[in-house]
Amino acid sequence: MKRLLSFFLSRPLLVNLGTIIVLIAGFMSLSRLNRDVFPNISLDKVYVSAVYPGSAPEEVEKLITIPIEKELKEVDDILQMTSVSVEGRTAIVLEIDPDTNDISRVVNDIQRAVDKVPDFPQDLKDKPLVTELKTKDTPIIEVSLSGEMSELDLQVHAKALEDRFLDLPLVSKVVRKGWRDREYWVEVDPQKAADYYISLGEIISSLADHNVNVAGGSVIDNHVEALVRTNGEFAGVMDINNMILRSSIGGGTLKVEDLAKVTDTFEREETISRTDGTRAINLVVIKREKADAIDLVKEIRSTVADYESTLQDSQLSISLINDFSYYVKRRLNVMVSNGWVGMLLVIVCLFAFLSSRIAFVTTIGIPIAFLTTFIFMYFNGITINLITMFGLIMVLGMLVDDAIIIAENVHRHMEEGKSAKDAALVGTLEVWKPVLSSILTTCAAFTPLMFMGGIMGKFSRYIPLVVILALAASLFEAFIVLPSHLAEMERIPKKTHPRLTHIRNWLEQKIQTITETYLKLLHWVLRKRYLFLGIISLVMVITLYQAYQLRYIAFPQRGVEAFFVRAETAPGTSLERTAELMTPVEKMIARLPKSEVDNFVLLVGVHQEDPNDPEAKRASNLAQITVFLKPIADRNLDADQLIQLLEQDKKEVAGLEKLLFEKVRVGPPVGKPVEIRIEGEEMETLQVISAEVQEFLKGLKGLSALTDSYDEGKEEITFRLDEQKLAQAGISLRDFGQAVKASLDGIVATTIKKSEEEIDVRVRFPYERRYDLNVLEEVTIPNAEGKLIPLTSVSRFEKKPGVLSLGHFDRKRVIVVSANVDEENATSLSVISEVKKAFRDLDQRHKGYHIAFGGEYEKNLQSFKDFGFALIIACMVIFFILCVQFKSMLQPLVIMFAIPFGVVGATWAFVVHGEPKSFFAMLGVIGLSGVVVNDSIVFVDFINRMREEGKDILTAAYEAGRYRLRAVILTTVTTVLGLLPVAYGFMGNDPFLKPMALAFGWGLLVATVSTLLVTPTLYVVIEEIKSKLHKRFF
Repeated sequence: MKRLLSFFLSRPLLVNLGTIIVLIAGFMSLSRLNRDVFPNISLDKVYVSAVYPGSAPEEVEKLITIPIEKELKEVDDILQMTSVSVEGRTAIVLEIDPDTNDISRVVNDIQRAVDKVPDFPQDLKDKPLVTELKTKDTPIIEVSLSGEMSELDLQVHAKALEDRFLDLPLVSKVVRKGWRDREYWVEVDPQKAADYYISLGEIISSLADHNVNVAGGSVIDNHVEALVRTNGEFAGVMDINNMILRSSIGGGTLKVEDLAKVTDTFEREETISRTDGTRAINLVVIKREKADAIDLVKEIRSTVADYESTLQDSQLSISLINDFSYYVKRRLNVMVSNGWVGMLLVIVCLFAFLSSRIAFVTTIGIPIAFLTTFIFMYFNGITINLITMFGLIMVLGMLVDDAIIIAENVHRHMEEGKSAKDAALVGTLEVWKPVLSSILTTCAAFTPLMFMGGIMGKFSRYIPLVVILALAASLFEAFIVLPSHLAEMERIPKKTHPRLTHIRNWLEQKIQTITETYLKLLHWVLRKRYLFLGIISLVMVITLYQAYQLRYIAFPQRGVEAFFVRAETAPGTSLERTAELMTPVEKMIARLPKSEVDNFVLLVGVHQEDPNDPEAKRASNLAQITVFLKPIADRNLDADQLIQLLEQDKKEVAGLEKLLFEKVRVGPPVGKPVEIRIEGEEMETLQVISAEVQEFLKGLKGLSALTDSYDEGKEEITFRLDEQKLAQAGISLRDFGQAVKASLDGIVATTIKKSEEEIDVRVRFPYERRYDLNVLEEVTIPNAEGKLIPLTSVSRFEKKPGVLSLGHFDRKRVIVVSANVDEENATSLSVISEVKKAFRDLDQRHKGYHIAFGGEYEKNLQSFKDFGFALIIACMVIFFILCVQFKSMLQPLVIMFAIPFGVVGATWAFVVHGEPKSFFAMLGVIGLSGVVVNDSIVFVDFINRMREEGKDILTAAYEAGRYRLRAVILTTVTTVLGLLPVAYGFMGNDPFLKPMALAFGWGLLVATVSTLLVTPTLYVVIEEIKSKLHKRFF
């Protein structure tokens, strides 16, 4: 180490040039770093979906879901398989083992398994779609178009704006919501069809046979080659109307217009979308993987403004909602503003405690460390996102700790009369080992966090990565750059401002007073060491018990920027009627203060968490309003208060069976706070158990939005066929089913292809006849001889209640009971604990049925295990590092005694500020375990050095306190000051960052007391005990 230091001390120009290069490269890297919402990771989930229009949930389950699940069972590395079969579609969610090395292989295996399914229904139009869920598919912003105009005109505007968005290089794709494709409806009059003795099947076949464009090859005429085509394609409504269905020998013709009405319309609605109470089409913008989220939103806003400038007297209204870049900008602003304030406080502290020149060169280490970190981030493809910014803020106060220890020691040698160069060499060599150990122990505390499992681990591993990069950069600066700059201080003119001198002299007096007081206290503590350690141990045990009692909430729901209003009407209610019943709810939301609400979006026909939600519930009697709030800094009420206002008014709303309010949950997608799976075979028994569980949960405090996954669906009309009559009439079951489908939903006969779109031609009975059950009596089926057989002559129908959805978990039928929790009165852990006690005998009462727990509870258990594992591994590695340095197994225990005192400080911080234990708070505590030992390392090293000089153990401990007090106070104060603005939101509050900053700040303060008093006391006691044992046994 001495050679390395001497080499760079003798070459200041090389060091300065290297520093300049790092600064330039750092600024260039920072300017090119992309800003994003989350790191680009796989969510370890694969979504398999299939659409089978017009089919009941039981049919979907039997014909599509179960065959797919059978094949998927053979795929390795699938942790769990969840499916839901609803009307017309299935959704299967596969959770992949996060420890799998090759997720792409698993996704490919899933695709091959789905492709192997042998017996899908013949009328399944599209193959099941396999999609891997990734954070890069998170929507960045939503553009809503609404206004008093026709749907076609609204689509023209939406298409024009979508094309402009897709031309932007940062945009990956645009997803439409509230969009319906155009269709030509051929609505056949049943009576006229009977009069002309023609069936819907014949009309469908004629349309398909006519709308063709067939290449005929080529012909050579007079040495000129020309292409030959047979073209009968329809151009529009007129061509369809004029198409001849039949003609007679006498010249008579039967055209489509003679028995049907052809209209240019839209496909049947599956969802209805409204923004701020007005019919809307929403364009959801998804960015490219390596695009900058903030730059993309700026371009979207600019594109919208340019488009609006081209409109003249238009009724079009364009709103930008659900802007995810806001969260990035908010946290970036918090980091930058609070970072500047924290850095300013650190610099002021350095200039107050050290000479101006030493303070100046020490301060340079902060930008050097950060810019070096940005260089590594840029070349490793790490973006500035909500997670990495968390790590940058966490490390802010630590970056100068190593530099302070070296600079303060060099400063001491300069005060003793050494030259700047000699002081830099000697001062650095004296402390380089403990400084290296302190950085290694901090990295050791964070490293295990990089290997946490599950979705939480994938999100959080970027925090320790950024912290370790920054600490490594600060260590390089402290060992190479700082000593060189300190050695060159003699060239810097020694100028001191009179006022600064006055402040420094005043502080020196105060420090002297503090030092004298501390030394008196230390002298008393060393004399009463056993009593002191007993009191401290009692305080520590009581506090750690208090820490155990603190509630654990992984992601406290604070700073929520949106909430859902979810409603259900009676099963079978039409989409249009449900939308009509939601109008009073929209008016109720519109009455909320304009200063609080930004926009609200109604979606009828679905309940979903986000546009990519694979577990969304779909039915015509479901509706959901997403209420987007103003930024938290610009409003006076939080989401809970606004929900309370709506709760008071909801009694005025009629016609809804359920009306629930639910905050949009923050944090990684971990499911509902309470999620109870009831697994078994018979749906009736599952319903009974579900009712028991819900009744029990109603008696617990702090629960809301209690519901289950089982709902009654639409009434089902089932045809009972007389197979003998079918055989006599010469009709197949397929012909029968096709006739029913054509008369109600209609069948696409052909497709008209235009330059920018494809328009289906759908043949059906008039749409309004869907509301008349008697229309089935007019359906006829052509047999092999061309005769039309009335449907009712070969069948009868009966009615029965249906179900909304059928769920499976690992191929077993399941009903999921879920609820939200009021964090002031309950947690997911406490609720599940009560349920376990109440239903521990379920297996005895209902053989073959059992209860399992998922959602937030399951993820919390996993995170607890991971945190415990990380803490144990961190402590073991720290202990190993300290053993190597001190060549002892007892002295590392003395140093590590600061860790529980850090936990004590963090615990009291949470108690005083009303904070629960949370995921990020626990990250702060584990990271703290590597920081709190740093001062103790240097302290114990100085005690050892004093003893090597021949001083007795008490004197050595006392003198180490005298020499290290200033450095200990300085490193603690700078770290705490760096985090203070974040902890208390001086320049903007961030509810996610606050617990971490509080844990670090308070934990470090209490651990500092441990370093100054407990460390020397425990050192002396252990050495005394060791000496007594040695005398007795050796």
